Amino acid sequence: MVHLRYVFQVIAVMAFLALALGVSPYVSASPPADDDAVQSTSSEPYDTSEGQPNRGGGMTYQECADRGLTNYGPVTGRRWIGEFYANLYVCQAPAPLASDQESNVDPVLTYQECADRGLTNYGPVTGQRWMGYFHANLYRCQAPSPPHIMLRVVFVPERWMSFDDLGGWLYAVPQRESESLRYYEAAIWGQTGTVHLYAFPDEYDPMMGWDLDAPSDQKIANREQYTVRVHHGLPEEGHEDRSAYLRDVFEDFADLLVERHPNSEHHLLYSGHGAPGGYLFEKQLERDDADAFLSTWTGLLGRPLGVIDMSGPCNKAGYDDLSNFCKHSRYYLASDLPNGGYSLEELTEEQLYETEGVLQYHRLFASSETLREALMGRVDLRRISYEYTRNALTQTRWAQATYLYSCSAFENFRAAFEAFVEGTAVQWEFDLFALMLASGAPDELLEKFRSVIVHSADNRDFFEWSVVANGMISPLGLP
Repeated sequence: MVHLRYVFQVIAVMAFLALALGVSPYVSASPPADDDAVQSTSSEPYDTSEGQPNRGGGMTYQECADRGLTNYGPVTGRRWIGEFYANLYVCQAPAPLASDQESNVDPVLTYQECADRGLTNYGPVTGQRWMGYFHANLYRCQAPSPPHIMLRVVFVPERWMSFDDLGGWLYAVPQRESESLRYYEAAIWGQTGTVHLYAFPDEYDPMMGWDLDAPSDQKIANREQYTVRVHHGLPEEGHEDRSAYLRDVFEDFADLLVERHPNSEHHLLYSGHGAPGGYLFEKQLERDDADAFLSTWTGLLGRPLGVIDMSGPCNKAGYDDLSNFCKHSRYYLASDLPNGGYSLEELTEEQLYETEGVLQYHRLFASSETLREALMGRVDLRRISYEYTRNALTQTRWAQATYLYSCSAFENFRAAFEAFVEGTAVQWEFDLFALMLASGAPDELLEKFRSVIVHSADNRDFFEWSVVANGMISPLGLP
């Protein structure tokens, strides 16, 4: 690699030679006319016996690359920064894709198309880190996309965390990117009335080296440098326009994610509180607006999401939730019970890291052959966490369960269930399976319900539950 220090040294030498010889040390960025172009076919370097560079049309890019005179070649894969003097030789920029094209900024080339032409700085040979979109020889190249994209959403009210706070949700995902998964994080900020989409790199340090006395503007700047979208003017909590505003915001975020990662598996995860009913983000996104946002996302993507993970919030395994979300996803993760019953202090740091799905998704996606297998592993981690906190859960008699649902199986069950309740005097029960039993549902319908739950974990063996919970909360609209 030609380091900048070396390049500056070369430029200084050239400038000195130019002043001594009375010539300009610079080459025009515009290529010469075709009839004036001088192409070298010699395998030997230009003659420099007189101590000055040959300033003809310049060697071709490949000729320079063969001599190790470029910093962007098929061997190194390092980025080309335009026409420059390298070892006193004038090297031409790499040729465009087509001779009749001077530039091709739109449409965007895929990462592989750029890699095939040596226009990326992230390749199979060097593995150097890709820094996002950039123009390479006037070509716009896509970044390489991991197989999975996870949009993690948090609500940050001012009563919980100020805009210049260093900790909280920012510290919850220490690994944001890997070969298998890339996290994007959306924060609904209460103090500023803004919604931000972040793409944090792994080296992001939210604690700024534990510099707790750093000025507020430095704390904010440290985080906001990784913002890729910001929307202002968030209506206050409870305002009738808040849901529609958030729908528009998250549709814009979805558009960006699909543009950047059109071929990846997209997923949605919420870290916060929950309640049944088909709402999103602690009822800030009403049922219809949640449906519209997800419809836009999957419409742009051209396929359903992989999973909507609501296993963190409480009581999100409602029939109304699956009815609203399963139209847009292959799988759904949630619990029909309040999550908790223990303190995080009861888990060691190693146990917490081992069992927290948000942290383990990288490993699960990388080690699993199918999405279903990875999500089953996610549920199994919950059982391990129940085991680690067995004493606390037993003492508090806190029932816990996490379920993985097949959305295709749910749609099949949904049609049969709605046909059943249409002509039946339903006996209301909070638990859907109990409701069907009390209302005389046929075995065929019960079996369709069982097929919806692909995998589950609970702590029924710790103590006798006092609550009836079989994996799904009844529709709230039924009498």
